[in-house]
Amino acid sequence: MNLKMKIFRGIVLLLLLFGIGAISFGETNDYDSILTPDEISWLRVQQVITVAPDLNYAPIEFEENGDVKGIAMDYLHWMEAHYPIKFDVVKYPTWQAQLEAMKAEQIDMLSGAAKTPERSVYMNFTDAYISSPNVILRRKDHSAITSEDEFMKLKVAAIKGYAVEEFLRVRYINLNVVKVKNVEEGLVKLSNGDVDAMVVESYLASYYVTNLKMSNISLEEYYKVDFPLNLCMATRKNAPELAVIIDKMIKSMPEQDRLTIERRWIGISTENSLSRTLLYGFSVGIGILLAALVLIVLWNRTLKGRVEEKTQALSKLNAELEQKVERRTHLLSETNKQLEFSMYTLQRRDEELQILNHDLEESLEALQTSQKKVIEMEKVAALGKLVATVAHEITTPLGNCIMMTSFEWDKHLEYRNYYHHYHQMDEVAEEYFSAIESTHEILRSSLERLTLIVNRFKSLAVQNLDQHLETFDVVDVIELSMLQYRQYTSFEWTVSPEMPMRINGIKSAYEELFSNLISNSVMHGFNDDFTGQAHIAVNLEHHPNGLVIEFKDNGIGVSNELIGKVTEPLFSTNRSGGIGFNIIMNILSHTLDGEMALDNNTETGLRIVIMLKNVKWVND
Repeated sequence: MNLKMKIFRGIVLLLLLFGIGAISFGETNDYDSILTPDEISWLRVQQVITVAPDLNYAPIEFEENGDVKGIAMDYLHWMEAHYPIKFDVVKYPTWQAQLEAMKAEQIDMLSGAAKTPERSVYMNFTDAYISSPNVILRRKDHSAITSEDEFMKLKVAAIKGYAVEEFLRVRYINLNVVKVKNVEEGLVKLSNGDVDAMVVESYLASYYVTNLKMSNISLEEYYKVDFPLNLCMATRKNAPELAVIIDKMIKSMPEQDRLTIERRWIGISTENSLSRTLLYGFSVGIGILLAALVLIVLWNRTLKGRVEEKTQALSKLNAELEQKVERRTHLLSETNKQLEFSMYTLQRRDEELQILNHDLEESLEALQTSQKKVIEMEKVAALGKLVATVAHEITTPLGNCIMMTSFEWDKHLEYRNYYHHYHQMDEVAEEYFSAIESTHEILRSSLERLTLIVNRFKSLAVQNLDQHLETFDVVDVIELSMLQYRQYTSFEWTVSPEMPMRINGIKSAYEELFSNLISNSVMHGFNDDFTGQAHIAVNLEHHPNGLVIEFKDNGIGVSNELIGKVTEPLFSTNRSGGIGFNIIMNILSHTLDGEMALDNNTETGLRIVIMLKNVKWVND
């Protein structure tokens, strides 16, 4: 009896101790024992913490009738009730807007965010306070998804900016991912057949499918997406104290409070139910009391109870080992996901470097083009100075030659008339006078040609053009340039309807430009090798600060071997000489601020496109 009384007294003592422990277990810890004095002071200095919830993320957090509700909000309310902290909710229309606000440090924290390498650059994260697996939803009339190959052939919806969307792009590189702005849009697209499936967190799927009453959507059970979502609270990077403080508050929350919050939103009601800890205490107490009664009544089964106790210990040890294995497996899985995200980040960095390299190549090409243009301008300027000097030096002796030739011709005519009057013309005299006249004609023709060449040489020097500005009609300039060539070719010109016609600029430069364009076509395009009816077409297209001139002829064109040389100084395709397009290039480079491109086609002649910049139009 003494042994039985001792056992009974021990059981009663255990019940008392267990009740006291259960009651103390449910009490709220004093925050002074959780937070350091510095952390409490930091909170008091901050006064209010601004937090941005996702307004379309039920049941974690969502807006209903103007109020923000959900699991995350209940966590914030619990922290406000147990710690000296005050949260101010800031609403943003989209999740992307929340992330941009965190990058700009406009708010202090996000109440629900998954930790990724990209987000860790500008945010700190607490440990996960809730975990939700991602599931695949499909329409009931769609066949089951049984393999990755079948999954890769589908159009799959995912919420833009969420961690699962990043995971799908990294894990399933060639998957056709349709980005949606929120879960409701994705479910509507799935229900209507716009997409074949949707990958979303199980909490969101359960809540929205039930509330939207979408009876044609079901959960895929055969193929799973191995990417559980671990939600954390994220804080701005420049306030590392805040992440530590929030993490401590969350970890200090009693397990019963956690379960109450989760059951409230995930679908298990906790109304009128006993506290889990108290219920657990009573259950254990009743169990121990029954065990004591059984020991008193059936003392002979003591050994069997000990065996059962040992068996339970082994089962507990086995369960702990399984939990350790599960945790290790989970850690390995998380590490693998982090590596996949790191690979994704490296791929993006590589793409950015390729874009930068392309930009550098384009900049180098532009620099080389500019250098080439500067060199050409320097060559043209140097040539212009040289030609102006040479032409000036030739002009004086050339003028003397022309004057003496004219004087010699007058004397020849005077002497011939005199000889004819006083002498009888014989065969020798006729041959003499004929030879003199032939020689004079050759000399006169040569001097005229030399004069023309010298004048053309002078036009190479752009500084010789009249540089004063005046207002003129560009069409009048074209028609005047065409007049002297009407006998060689037919013309037509067109202008865009909105063109003002009148320009304030250097009229002599425009006259020289059109004159050289037409003369080059007449001299080189319609030479002796040309057969047919010569024709030149000019089209003018107006731009707000520019003028595009399209000049086309139907001549013989320029061969592909010579197309790159026709703009070189003193180059010509005509055996009788000429300066080619260098005069035009000189005018465009130094006077009119323009560019020229040649389009060669031996079947239809030569097409020239000129772009004049900084044209000052005059609206009458």
